[in-house]
Amino acid sequence: MEGLQNKLMDGYYDDVEKNVSPMRRAVYRCIASFLLICLIVGLGLTVTERIANLEKEGYLDVRKAQVATAAAAIEYSDVQSLKGDESDFVSPVYEKLRSKLVRIRQSDKSIRFVYLMRPKGNKLIFLVDAEEPSSPDFSPPGQVYKETSREDIEVFQNEKWPQPSIEEGEKDRWGTWLSSTAYINDPEGKPVAFLGTDVDFTDALAGVGRIKYIGRLLTSLAALLFLILAVQHITWSYGRAKREALRREMEAKIIELNEELIRADRMKSDFLELASHELRSPVSAIDIAIQTLDKSLDGRANEDERMLLDIAKSGSRRLVSLVDDILDLTRVEAGDFKLSPREIDVKKTVSEVVKIFEPMAKEKGLAISLTFEGDDQGAIVDEHALLRGLENLVSNALKYTDTGFVDVSVKVDDEHLRIAVKDTGIGVPSHAVKDLFKKFSRVHEMRASEIKGTGLGLSLCKALVEAQGGRIWYEENPTGGSIFAFEIPRYAATVGLGDEKQLSGGKQN
Repeated sequence: MEGLQNKLMDGYYDDVEKNVSPMRRAVYRCIASFLLICLIVGLGLTVTERIANLEKEGYLDVRKAQVATAAAAIEYSDVQSLKGDESDFVSPVYEKLRSKLVRIRQSDKSIRFVYLMRPKGNKLIFLVDAEEPSSPDFSPPGQVYKETSREDIEVFQNEKWPQPSIEEGEKDRWGTWLSSTAYINDPEGKPVAFLGTDVDFTDALAGVGRIKYIGRLLTSLAALLFLILAVQHITWSYGRAKREALRREMEAKIIELNEELIRADRMKSDFLELASHELRSPVSAIDIAIQTLDKSLDGRANEDERMLLDIAKSGSRRLVSLVDDILDLTRVEAGDFKLSPREIDVKKTVSEVVKIFEPMAKEKGLAISLTFEGDDQGAIVDEHALLRGLENLVSNALKYTDTGFVDVSVKVDDEHLRIAVKDTGIGVPSHAVKDLFKKFSRVHEMRASEIKGTGLGLSLCKALVEAQGGRIWYEENPTGGSIFAFEIPRYAATVGLGDEKQLSGGKQN
């Protein structure tokens, strides 16, 4: 419909578009829209009336056929034998005819009255009525039909041909009816009586009324829809130039803003890298000094001095780890992180990481184990990236495990190196799984004050693993706890990584 509207409203004015003001074009479109709406309404109402009339004609034809069939089943001799008075009550013929009329009424629930009539003088009288004698609507034999009109007896006076007919809106003391009539003729073709069936006029044409209602409703909706489309089109056309200029301005601002964001992000990364790099040396010096002081004062420090020294050791370790994480993550994001793949002994490398964390596990009363699968434990990978990722996973497992164990499993096959860290800790809430590897994500916020961390560890693991062409994922431990695993190519050459290969890690989510 919108395409037709565009052709009718736009196509006509194509040749004068450039010479007509926007306001005048809007007026032309309004006039064209009004004419099209009138056309839609006219066509809709015409089609509706046509369909309704066809439905009505079909219904009336059915009624005529129904009453004609019923009248043909009544023998004229039975009708002639009736006297048309109360003596017919005891006549077997009366009961026979009444039974037929009752069956006719029962065959169609919409029929209200079924009766036989014939003229007596200038009036019609009832011969047989399908109503029960106890009903207030029952008409006994001989009762005069007071609403008899001239047209009702014209057939019996040979002024009309005796053929089935229907009268719409026929009113009498019982209501308004759609009356169907068929005549019972003798062998010479002369009518001796007629069979009438009455259907409530409102009920009879209810279907026609519904068709008209639905047709008018659909026409109104179509007109309203077209009106909405027309208003939308006219409004859109009128403001098109202004919107086009605004769109270009917004695009320019978006491009400018995006460039500013890129510059700001680059500046942030440069700042973090510079700050981390500058902090690494003094922070490492402080940590070494504290470690040296701890060894030199071993056994000579009092309780308060020992407490202060432990606090300093813990803080310096966290500061060194934070600086290393920020520096590595920033370099990967900036594309400045360089891989240096070399041949390593996987079992020896991973074993050294586990040994580093054995004191921490012992302090918490946890068991830490290491299992290997595969005969050849050699691989060509970036040892630093491998160690940094594994250290973060083991550290996290120990942080969030209070009882049980932490198990590090290594599987080496022909193409891949797979390492999994399983724990029996508090696990990860289902709603937090999707944010596990995002920067600064702390999935256990309620324990954030008890367990120290920055939320950078898993993000750094993801960046380092993906930088080596691998993948990292989380699984729920069936017996309780978590399983974090990563898989990287066993040989760096299989992913095109040579010595000192520079990475463009991209932004991490």
